[in-house]
Amino acid sequence: LGIAAAAVCVGLLGYAETFTHILVLFLVGVMGVGAFHPASAATTGQLAGKRRSAMLSVFFLFGMIGGVLGNVLSPQYVNAFGALSGETGTAATDAGLRSLVWLIPPGLIAASILTWAIRRVPHRTSEAQTAHASLRKDDQTRRWLAFWILYAGNVIRFTTNQMLVYLMIEWTERLVRTDAGVETLTESLGQRASEFNGPLQGSMQVGMGFGALALGFFLPTKHEKKAFIVIPLVGAAAMLAIPLADGMLPRSAFAAASVAGLLTLVAGFGFGSLVPVSMSLGQRLLPHRTSFASGMMLGGAWGVAVIGPQIMRAIHDGLAGTLETGFAVAAGSIALASVLAFWLPGRLLRDIAPH
Repeated sequence: LGIAAAAVCVGLLGYAETFTHILVLFLVGVMGVGAFHPASAATTGQLAGKRRSAMLSVFFLFGMIGGVLGNVLSPQYVNAFGALSGETGTAATDAGLRSLVWLIPPGLIAASILTWAIRRVPHRTSEAQTAHASLRKDDQTRRWLAFWILYAGNVIRFTTNQMLVYLMIEWTERLVRTDAGVETLTESLGQRASEFNGPLQGSMQVGMGFGALALGFFLPTKHEKKAFIVIPLVGAAAMLAIPLADGMLPRSAFAAASVAGLLTLVAGFGFGSLVPVSMSLGQRLLPHRTSFASGMMLGGAWGVAVIGPQIMRAIHDGLAGTLETGFAVAAGSIALASVLAFWLPGRLLRDIAPH
């Protein structure tokens, strides 16, 4: 139902005649996307068996690939159909947007295939509810406490992600202004900044997605707590180092952006690669509430991350006025996730590893 709602609403965007129409279509469409994740992540974990972390990392990676491809391909799709319409200017754009309606049938087909594929797959094992109820009260409490620590860590991870999105936009604009020796960003310099910014944002996604894939397949369950402590510190170090890429100027703005790209990749690994592992642990900690666990680790944490850019804007524009301070705050933020991980009950995490 989530996929079907998203396909229908996105497909109808070109027929919106008022802002209210756009708002409703966008809201319901995004709700459809959000509704898909908890149940599908829980089902993926159930199908994966003892390969839960690995398969959830694949789930996470392909979700990120879909997000990137959607951003890249949808404008091309609209432009292509606008050109095929024979119209020009705004009329061509309108025709291209209306052509989104042709994405509805494949979206509904995909939803139908998914429905057929998982029609007999439960979100959890049949005895999960009974098994959890049979645990001693203090064991149940320890599981829930570990879950909320993981959730708080993911809130920090996604918030740091959004902080870095803001910071890299501002950093690339500063880079091209400094390289050009001007104080004000012109339209042409803004275009150049966006050309630098796009690959840098993509580097973060690569670090998150492929880092998650590597951890999902190769991180031993007995070392999961250690990973939650160490990996955020790696990301924090990379964030602190990003402004140092300015040292490549005035020799080459491209070289500076390339160095920053490598650092943002490491930063993405530091704050994003553990998300699927946290989903796997959440499902193993709460085997009777796997959809809830998955939803909280993704959307429940991501929804709070809207504060990230607001924090950075306040620091950049008012409280401190420097990007270096912003990068330091972002690094301190993800380091806090490392501190929280010390309170994860390591023995409990090892005990639930086979589940």
